[in-house]
Amino acid sequence: MKFYSNYEASFDIIFTDIEMPYMNGLDAAKKIREFDKKVQIIFVSKAAQYAVRGYEVDAVGYALKPVSFFTVSELLNKAIKKLSILEDDYIVFL
Repeated sequence: MKFYSNYEASFDIIFTDIEMPYMNGLDAAKKIREFDKKVQIIFVSKAAQYAVRGYEVDAVGYALKPVSFFTVSELLNKAIKKLSILEDDYIVFL
């Protein structure tokens, strides 16, 4: 909750769940989009019924739990291509 309420446009990629205490991931992503149109949002959830709603916030994709390495790899590659950061030396995970 603290992350979303004090969000600053300083991230390139955000992985978030849909079902969270206090605020669902879709509402959080909508709030983030108010401040940051460029960040790549990837949803990870056990709730498949929300996958289509990811388009409302221009999400890169949606991974169903349990998430496989292949799925995470594909979504990260897609997000990185959208960001055009392939020339950067590193990506920081928090």
